[in-house]
Amino acid sequence: MPFFAVIAALLLIAAWMLDRRRRVYADLGTTPAAAVSAGRNEVKGRAWHAEPLISHLTRTPTVRWDYELEEEREHTRTVSSTDAKGNTTTRTETYQQWHTIDRKSGRHPHFDLVDESGAVRVAVDEASITDRQSHRDTFKERHRRSFLEKFFSSDNRTGRYRETENLIAIGDTLYVVGDASLRDDVVEPQIAGGTPFLISTRTEESHRRGLGFLIPVFILGAAAPAGVSGHATAGSAGLVAGVALVGLVVILATTVVVFNRLQLLVQQAARAWSLIDVQLTRRHDLIPQIAAVARAASDHERVIFESISLERSSLIHDAPDATTVSQADHEAMEQTGRIQRLFAVVEEYPDLLAGDAMAALQHQLADAENRIAGSRTYYNNTVTILRNRRQTFPGFIVARWADPRRFALFTADGFERTVPTIEYDFSSTPEPA
Repeated sequence: MPFFAVIAALLLIAAWMLDRRRRVYADLGTTPAAAVSAGRNEVKGRAWHAEPLISHLTRTPTVRWDYELEEEREHTRTVSSTDAKGNTTTRTETYQQWHTIDRKSGRHPHFDLVDESGAVRVAVDEASITDRQSHRDTFKERHRRSFLEKFFSSDNRTGRYRETENLIAIGDTLYVVGDASLRDDVVEPQIAGGTPFLISTRTEESHRRGLGFLIPVFILGAAAPAGVSGHATAGSAGLVAGVALVGLVVILATTVVVFNRLQLLVQQAARAWSLIDVQLTRRHDLIPQIAAVARAASDHERVIFESISLERSSLIHDAPDATTVSQADHEAMEQTGRIQRLFAVVEEYPDLLAGDAMAALQHQLADAENRIAGSRTYYNNTVTILRNRRQTFPGFIVARWADPRRFALFTADGFERTVPTIEYDFSSTPEPA
């Protein structure tokens, strides 16, 4: 029957859409806040705003909160039923229902997401938000009406009320997935859109488990109407054929999905490596500027500066194998050594350290090094996910056709991490309920 075939197709499409969302969460490497760049990012950190909002009920410092007061009322309805003989009976039922009588809210249009590397701004206007419940209580009104009062009263209130408050508190751990773009006011990224654009107090694992549970339910649900449709068309053979067709569609779809997932991970790894390359270049270009300032302030000292030149291929499109990563590691160590020698000279001149030019260079250098460290973490996370997908079923079957290249991990260290310019004091924030 065409109707059941359509139902089976819709259930399979729903399963594919759920799996697509799950794959976004599963295949996206976590980016440190300081390394967020244009494109899709996954960031985990704590909520912060310099001017927190105080929630209505629990008086909690928050970046957003919602309060609702509901009243229970008693209603009646007429229900009709027909028995096997065609006799119709009618009865009146009484039921209770909650009605909103007051609602308040407060929210900032954006907040900072803070982790060990720094902070990134998150704009919330278009986000799908999963906050946490800080309070829920059901209570009765203080003045309990007598039987006669209720009998002669025309209102249907039961005297029961329910208060609920949901919020994202300062210091709450958040899981954020979305697209980053440059802010309008300063040259810094912010997460402000995308599909999906999620801000959640739940963990990544929680979201993945929820979707992972629903996918097989929809697939098995599709097999039943497909079998019914096949049975109506060709009997028992059609039943088997209908179920087999669903299985074949699932196998083909899984092959295509796994292939696309591996391709996407390869692109993410190449993008992550390009971010490292960009910041290494930026750091490289700062060295002669630091040397020039040092020379100007210490003419009687000989400040040695040798340019660092590595042949750079288009790393955005080429997988960084062990040789390429080794070259980058060597370059990073060379840069670090030259920077340390330069600052050893600079530190002998307090006036130089206090100068605006050196202070600006130090800020740029610290920012570049912070972003290298963050980009390295994002790159290694992405490569690790790619390796895991290639080594587990069904990825290892499709991997040879998806992309034969092998990405090497980037383990170079020696990058200073900037201390956030704002003091994020979470000591007084309450623990999640």
